[in-house]
Amino acid sequence: MEEAERLCDTIAIIDVGKIIAKGTLNELKQISKVKDLLTIKTSELNETKNSKLKESIPTLLNGSNNVIEVECTNIGNDISAVINAIQNAGITIERIDTQVANLESIFLKLTGKQLRD
Repeated sequence: MEEAERLCDTIAIIDVGKIIAKGTLNELKQISKVKDLLTIKTSELNETKNSKLKESIPTLLNGSNNVIEVECTNIGNDISAVINAIQNAGITIERIDTQVANLESIFLKLTGKQLRD
């Protein structure tokens, strides 16, 4: 899948011999509604701060156990606003991990099936 991402301008997703989606990687991402994920480790997340975050970050998936997970349409565009919202809530960031949607996650979402070797 990584090779197809690097080499192809247009990609077709085939399931049981039928093309179920076709387009660029970004178009397939939009079709499948697969999002990027920001996971932020903090040292001091509590209910008050978590509530404040939910008001300013509508795509907040989780805010517990000192971990904040935020769904992003485009990490590159969204990360600054997320970091600002966290800092404005008085939360110290310890670590940020990113998971960018890839062709494998798009395939899984569209077909409901894992890739085979």
